[in-house]
Amino acid sequence: MTAQAMTSLRRTGKEIGGMLLLAALALKCVAAVNQKIEKRLDDGAALATQTTFALEPVPVPKEPAPPVMVMISSPIEGIFQAGSIAGGPAFVSVGTGVTPETKVGTVQPEDATAMPILAGVTGTVKEILVKDQDMVMAGQALIKIEPTQMPDSPEEH
Repeated sequence: MTAQAMTSLRRTGKEIGGMLLLAALALKCVAAVNQKIEKRLDDGAALATQTTFALEPVPVPKEPAPPVMVMISSPIEGIFQAGSIAGGPAFVSVGTGVTPETKVGTVQPEDATAMPILAGVTGTVKEILVKDQDMVMAGQALIKIEPTQMPDSPEEH
């Protein structure tokens, strides 16, 4: 074997020895970390078996249920009219009692006859959501009514 080959083998042997030493150190570190983890897990398990929890019912304040509201919606797109004439007295106002046949407004579509909007429920007007002469869309909520009697179907009117 030549001197150069021998030198190369020695260098390779030293490198392998260094790598083995590093690997051994890494294994010791991993083992130490594992021991710490196991100790913490054991401590946690011991703590969990020593801890007891007492569950007591928490009193829930009994508040009255919010009132059920019926939304009266526009069946078509058009101009909402709160009364029989623009700017005149409204058919209903907040606090007005209504029956299913009470006219609460009209919607005037473009180039067609105004369509009457009926309450459809017995109750009290709680909020008017649009103003006289507002443009409304089909399905848009117009008026909230708190019913004293629920309508036959729970759908919007």
